[in-house]
Amino acid sequence: MSIENKNLKFVKYNENNLKQQSFITEIKEDKIISSYIFNLAQDVTKSIDEGANCIGFIAEDISINEYVGLCTIRSQGYDRDTLSIEYAVHSNYRNSEHKYGRNILRNLTNLLFETENFKKAVLEIKPENISSIKAAGKAGFTVDYELYEIFQNEGYYYIPYSKNNPYYKLPGVTKVKTK
Repeated sequence: MSIENKNLKFVKYNENNLKQQSFITEIKEDKIISSYIFNLAQDVTKSIDEGANCIGFIAEDISINEYVGLCTIRSQGYDRDTLSIEYAVHSNYRNSEHKYGRNILRNLTNLLFETENFKKAVLEIKPENISSIKAAGKAGFTVDYELYEIFQNEGYYYIPYSKNNPYYKLPGVTKVKTK
């Protein structure tokens, strides 16, 4: 299974694909992001049937035929109309002119907004992760102050960024004709 948008293709992990296995191993060994990426890499390699409560993809730049990052999508426990996105860019492709972090976020959220009915997408970013904060802003995400207050009250260290789905329709509500 794969989803393509512009120069990025989001590919479902295939355990029989040696190139994908190698990429996952490289990501796991990345010292900069290994503390949090290990769980992300584990989620990408699992299917929902195997216990992951998410859908994971490997991001491929089809113009160079290389894997450049990972991403997962999961529903939030606190709000069924909210999807949480986690992503990581391989160290070889960070700070490149291709802006992979921003483009993974932008392309993935655009695809989700066009095909799924949910209220908003949320990122949880560590305050010191300036690159992800910039990528989130360039992809149209803003600090979600409502969630931030909840996070602070619960002692949660991350800053929530969200982006509303412009196509969201309340379940059971039809369009009202206006004059």
